[in-house]
Amino acid sequence: MPRKKTNAVPALGRTINVRVPTELEGEVRQVCKAHDLSTSNFCRKAIRHFLHAVKGKDHLYQELHK
Repeated sequence: MPRKKTNAVPALGRTINVRVPTELEGEVRQVCKAHDLSTSNFCRKAIRHFLHAVKGKDHLYQELHK
């Protein structure tokens, strides 16, 4: 019988691996440390914010092509 994961959160059961430049990783870690926020939580918030900002646009950089 498989072992039950005791700390698994069903609503957050999916993962996305993202490769980032070293400089960006350092900036993210600094912000997370300054705000006492986990990297995972910060990235979830950042992705939600970005998706909200680009929803309804024809392409991601629409504001640059005016």
